[in-house]
Amino acid sequence: MMDSIAFGVKQWHKIGGTKDRRTAMTKLSPKAGRGRPPTMKNPKEAILKSAAACFSDAGYEATSLNGIAHNLGMTKAGVYHYFPTKREIFDAIVSSVLKDMLIHSKSSCGGAENAPAELAAFVRAHAEFFEANQHKFSVLFNGRGGDKSDYTDDQITARRAYSDHLQAILERGVAQGSFEIEDTANFARAILGMLNWMSRWFDPQGEKTAAQIADGYTKILLNGVIPR
Repeated sequence: MMDSIAFGVKQWHKIGGTKDRRTAMTKLSPKAGRGRPPTMKNPKEAILKSAAACFSDAGYEATSLNGIAHNLGMTKAGVYHYFPTKREIFDAIVSSVLKDMLIHSKSSCGGAENAPAELAAFVRAHAEFFEANQHKFSVLFNGRGGDKSDYTDDQITARRAYSDHLQAILERGVAQGSFEIEDTANFARAILGMLNWMSRWFDPQGEKTAAQIADGYTKILLNGVIPR
């Protein structure tokens, strides 16, 4: 399988953030009280969402636990109760995105009757997940500062598992005679690069959803790999 996920760029985590940076500082309504509000159903997830918005807007280095807490309406002690360090928050965001993205993709592709349908399901699932988790995607792509030490061994393995999942779809298509692809690893990189580049320009208030855009990508892909 592929040596790395290599999402069509030098470092897939450098691809960038969301279209509208102004939306990064999310607000809770009604505003939660300070500390660890007893009415908060899932404080850890709320902290991760708040942190993802802050990281996406200001970057990892410029974000503090105080900033994450203020954005959420908690005290720093409230955040510290669940995540003692900013790095732990970063790792939790990255690990959850990689895990949930693969689960969503495999679930979406599971009922496909053939490789072309499976590829279409993969592309759409990726776009759907991106649109629903734009801030977390930004954290995943930007990392903490751009070097390889940003990610743990487990996270690198999870990234590879996602790219392997796509490459396996392409290889099934080749074996079935549905696809004509000389290098499935490089073609997988091209697909992932195309999908992830949406984070540069996608507007959630635009005319099309990410899934609709992805369906258009699928037509381009299939027209390029189906034997003539």
